[in-house]
Amino acid sequence: EPGGGPPPAPPPPAVATYSRAEGKALATALDEKRSGAPPSGNPGSGHGSILGGNPTAGNPISSAAKSAPASAVSKQTGLAPVSLPRAGEVQGRVVHEVDVAALVANAALVRDVGEAEYQCQTIAVLKADAYGHGAVSVGRILRHAKLSGFFAVATLPEALELRAASFTERVVILGPTDPSEWSLCAKHAIEIVVDSAETAKLLLARERPRPGGDPGGGSDDKKGAPPVIKVHVMLNTGMNRIGLATFESSAETHGPRSNASRLGDAKCPLLEHASVADIFGADLQPPPPPAAGEPSAAPKVTYLASGCDDPFGDAGVLLAEAAGVVAQLASPRALREAGVALEGLCTHMCDAFSETAGYTVRQFERFKGVVDATRRCGIEIPCLHVANSETLLQKLLDPVAWKALLVNPRTGYRTKGFARVGGALYGQRSHPGLQPVSSLRAQVKGG
Repeated sequence: EPGGGPPPAPPPPAVATYSRAEGKALATALDEKRSGAPPSGNPGSGHGSILGGNPTAGNPISSAAKSAPASAVSKQTGLAPVSLPRAGEVQGRVVHEVDVAALVANAALVRDVGEAEYQCQTIAVLKADAYGHGAVSVGRILRHAKLSGFFAVATLPEALELRAASFTERVVILGPTDPSEWSLCAKHAIEIVVDSAETAKLLLARERPRPGGDPGGGSDDKKGAPPVIKVHVMLNTGMNRIGLATFESSAETHGPRSNASRLGDAKCPLLEHASVADIFGADLQPPPPPAAGEPSAAPKVTYLASGCDDPFGDAGVLLAEAAGVVAQLASPRALREAGVALEGLCTHMCDAFSETAGYTVRQFERFKGVVDATRRCGIEIPCLHVANSETLLQKLLDPVAWKALLVNPRTGYRTKGFARVGGALYGQRSHPGLQPVSSLRAQVKGG
């Protein structure tokens, strides 16, 4: 009526109740609605199939109701028509809150430490949905604040999620990839890690697709050249998870010794009367010196051709082998015939804590050995990334040694340095400057 104000809002629909089978069909229909796919229960019938179930599965809805409009289904079942709630309409029982200001402050802290101490930029690690904080949201925040232009993930689907969200920044997959994924990586400019000599061989044996003939979609530039796969070679300097070997792992004694230094005489909960020393026994003690006149035992290694003429001096056989793989991936032939371009070298500091800083230094020396050996082959390395959150914030690497590694002493070529930071972004490392980012809140109500 004139002057009577807006008409009253319609009453809210009654609360719906449904069986498990109906709920499963409803969830499927809502997923299809979000994705835009035709409903699987009855293609083309719209909402008529939202609650269309299988009577033999315990769903009380009749087969006639499957193809009926939503209003008819509502009358037959007693259920209200379904509509998705708007943001804020329903208060979640458990809410995960992300403090954007804390996230930005943490990212600024690691950036400042990296630039001031090590002359390196940061690679923001967004694997596992940014450690549960939302990869796309965190990436957008860091990009908007100009705190990172390089992101790291663990799998191809995680990388494609960023590309689908219009991220044009560099993205590298830190985990292993399958050859079937490489064409997509090349098409979407997603960089990958070479985790073994076998992976390198497969890459080098790959036939570079012709312009327009790439199964993933063809060329990505104006000249029509096929896309290139950019690779980072992962070196195993101590993690023993993935990477080219740089040392004889069977002779490594770091693990038991590290446990002893951290735990001391702590009791094992599974063995009430046993201490750590009892469990590891002689492994915790330094090896006895060789008897007089007896040669010291040395680990046996197998020599493989490195692909370079230089014997690498004292770098070691395994370092030479790793450098040979890098040299092959960086060769003009690899780019011309396989479409592979070397982008960088990296490793993972597996025990970056102040009480075991000596092992981190040992890992760095192994990494440096491969870098030096690669440069002796005449290969320039575009980028290096070694430090993780703890290594960076605890300053476990000598800044002078790291900055010296970024410059090829023979040619003066300057390599870009990066640090991969994940946990520190989210306040998950012990450093006085970091702030907690996550809060988990839940409703607690009496019955």
